[in-house]
Amino acid sequence: MQEKKIANYIMKDHAGVINMMIGELADACGTSVATVSRFCRKCGVDGFHQLKIMLAKEMVDSGTGMPVSNHISRTQIGQSLQNILANKIEEIRQTISLIDEKLLNTILDYYEPMRKLDRR
Repeated sequence: MQEKKIANYIMKDHAGVINMMIGELADACGTSVATVSRFCRKCGVDGFHQLKIMLAKEMVDSGTGMPVSNHISRTQIGQSLQNILANKIEEIRQTISLIDEKLLNTILDYYEPMRKLDRR
């Protein structure tokens, strides 16, 4: 029952969960930190931090994106770190979207014989 509260909360506000600390999620769900930790293990991850990373990755992969903010504050260091993470993920997503796969394969084909020579 308690873990279902956590799952429902994450489904409603997965973007918000990415910016939370484990205690904040527990409070928001009316559960304990231990229950959130158990929930994370049942989801196949080692802990809440890894769960947040997986949520962020899923958001990027699904195209919903993460909220990107440039706000950095020493008084809100956790949120600031999440803002940095969101910005870096967005930068990587944009970089990958610009790669021409055919051209990249042509370049790699060109350098492959040189790599074989370097191994000798």
